This record gives sequence, structure tokens and C-alpha cells, in this order.
Amino acid sequence: MEHSASLRAVRDFLKLVSDGEPPSLDAIALALDRLALAYNDAPPGEDADNQQEPPRQDYALVYANLARRFPDLGYYGVADPLEPAPASETMNGDAVDDLADLVIDLSEISWRADANGLADAHWHLRESFAIHWGWHLRSLALYLHARQFG
Repeated sequence: MEHSASLRAVRDFLKLVSDGEPPSLDAIALALDRLALAYNDAPPGEDADNQQEPPRQDYALVYANLARRFPDLGYYGVADPLEPAPASETMNGDAVDDLADLVIDLSEISWRADANGLADAHWHLRESFAIHWGWHLRSLALYLHARQFG
């Protein structure tokens, strides 16, 4: 099996938030930083022409497990950065939802590396960052920063 720093960051994050003692906010923030770098450092890759679909995870189960593991994480305020203030409405973010979406998306990327190779994993890492998990990463990182430093 080939390896990449990007895939290592994905798998390290999954292990951090899923195994052993719950990590500190500092450790989660660092893992999020490494994921951001993983996106930026990943080669473009190529979508595999493969009909095999990755296993689907039950969002409600992933969310419930993470909520039990991280009971101090909760809702936070967020505004649409593309909507200028004061027209921008404050919305609620959910740190556990952010973690759940990251776990589900990154688990698929890890699976793709094993099933289809690194080119497919890198392509999906970059594509899904742009359309989904990148928002969760950035929002969660900002929330954790506020929790850490006020």
C-alpha cells in the first residue's frame, strides 16, 4: 500500500477522535490544522472508474457516539461570510455535527485509499473538502480557537 502525508493526516484525525481517551481541544485543533495542510498538500489525484461504493455510515450513530465522547462541545454562532454585515444573519453551528461530518467524509477517503488507491483518495479528499468537509473543518477550528483563547 502506498502512503501519503495527506492520508496519514486523515487517518490520524480519525484515530484521535474515535479511539482511546478523548483528546484535548488543543489536540483536536492541531489535527484540524494538519487536515487543512493535507488538503493543500494532496496532489490532484484522479477519480477511480470503479462502481464499488464505499460503505455508508449511520450519521445518527456517529453523531451519538461523538456527543457522548465530547459532551463539552456544543452549539456556536456563525454568520455567512459571503453576506456582508449587518445583513448577515447569525446561524447556529454544532461542533459535534462538524466532527460527525468530518468522520464520515474522512472515513470514506481512508476507505478509498485502500479500495481504489491513493489517486482516488486524493481526488475525493480535494473534491469533498471543496464541497463539504472544508466548511466543517474551518467552522470547527474557529469555534475551538474561541474556546481556547476567548
